[in-house]
Amino acid sequence: MFSTDTHARFVATRGYKKGVLAQINALILAHKSRVALAQLDETGRADVGLTPEDVKNELARPLWDVPAAWRTR
Repeated sequence: MFSTDTHARFVATRGYKKGVLAQINALILAHKSRVALAQLDETGRADVGLTPEDVKNELARPLWDVPAAWRTR
């Protein structure tokens, strides 16, 4: 799963600007993060401090609903 900081470093090191490419990248990272989240077992969720309800809510979000920091890079 990618954190907001990981995404910011990824974008910064590759010189992406605001625009379509950055938006597509954010969608791809959101999808990968949510797939990884869906695959966590109970122990993995506990390690990152998430309840089953937290996971359910995150997975129900639309793909384009990403953290604001991801959209401003």
